[in-house]
Amino acid sequence: MGLFDKKNCDICGEKIGILGNERIEQHDELKTKIRDRAGRYTYSLGLLVVCFSILVFGILGALEVIDNARIIVLYLSGYLMFQIITGIIIFNKLMKKY
Repeated sequence: MGLFDKKNCDICGEKIGILGNERIEQHDELKTKIRDRAGRYTYSLGLLVVCFSILVFGILGALEVIDNARIIVLYLSGYLMFQIITGIIIFNKLMKKY
């Protein structure tokens, strides 16, 4: 096998040449960015769901449809604060690491 022989890509199966490794690295960077963005969207969506749940259970408790709605609202509020605080802590640790 010579220096300029083409190899097959492990990801897509196409023939790659000298600059093929750069294409593979860009593909890996794209996957990393997509994975990071998906995590961010999931985190944000989770926060929105918890906020909406707090609102709904608060209203249902005020209308006396659900007994002990206050406990549920307090639990969800604590969980929301936990999510926000851990998100900030993890972000700061990652910023120091990289």
